[in-house]
Amino acid sequence: MPYVAKLEKAGIPTVVVDYEDQFELVKETALIHGVPNVRLVHSSRLVPGPAAGDEFIEPMMEALTKPLTK
Repeated sequence: MPYVAKLEKAGIPTVVVDYEDQFELVKETALIHGVPNVRLVHSSRLVPGPAAGDEFIEPMMEALTKPLTK
């Protein structure tokens, strides 16, 4: 998470891809590193990699293009 915080604070949009059941852990870690509104996209633990990619490409692009939070 430190690298994500550094990029976000530099104005570079960043997205963390994680598993949905790790949401609270990622949010707490983001808060510790000063980026409480980090952009998150959840990936599936059940769908194989290439197929899962199809599911999160659109949310990933949406997250990367929305305005940065202060």
